Amino acid sequence: MGKRSLVPRKSPETKIPCPINLGDVFKVKTKEAAQEFLTKYHDWFVSERPDLQEKECLRICMANIGYFAGYGSAREMERVLALFNTTHPIFGCKAPSAEEAFNRGKKLGEAMKKKGG
Repeated sequence: MGKRSLVPRKSPETKIPCPINLGDVFKVKTKEAAQEFLTKYHDWFVSERPDLQEKECLRICMANIGYFAGYGSAREMERVLALFNTTHPIFGCKAPSAEEAFNRGKKLGEAMKKKGG
């Protein structure tokens, strides 16, 4: 079996759909709801990645939530990051300007090209 992606999706082995999706992240409005959402997502992730320790699964879940938050407006991104007490894995706690996002993407692309990826 090849290496599985860390991106949440339906598991081909278990056929259990991932309980997280982009829209659901933005529906979370309270710290309590964020904890419930994270617990549900983390429990699923641990079941999908038995090769990883729970702490690593939690780190990945938080990074994924932070990444998904970046698809919202600057205000929504910062609200979601605060609710989940996480950061965007590339941009941190603040939404970037369009120029900052472009330049960061360009830099990451160049680094991947050098690595052969």
